[in-house]
Order: sequence, then structure tokens, then C-alpha cells
Amino acid sequence: MHKIYNWRMIYLFIYQIFYDALYCVLLTRRSLYSLFRLGGE
Repeated sequence: MHKIYNWRMIYLFIYQIFYDALYCVLLTRRSLYSLFRLGGE
């Protein structure tokens, strides 16, 4: 039981880090894209 709980915590931890990284990448990509468009025009 304790092992399963540990695995669940680790899974949630990795899940959260993955989503945070994905969110950061999307945000930076969007801002870079808008900056690129502004610079191009």
C-alpha cells in the first residue's frame, strides 16, 4: 500500500513538472512568435 502511494506521488510530481514545462514552452513560443512578427513587419 505504501509503495503504491509513493508511486502515485512520484507520478503526480512528474506530471506537474511536465505540464509546467509545456506551459512555459508554449508561452515563450507565443511571445517569440509575436516578437518575430512585429520585427518582421
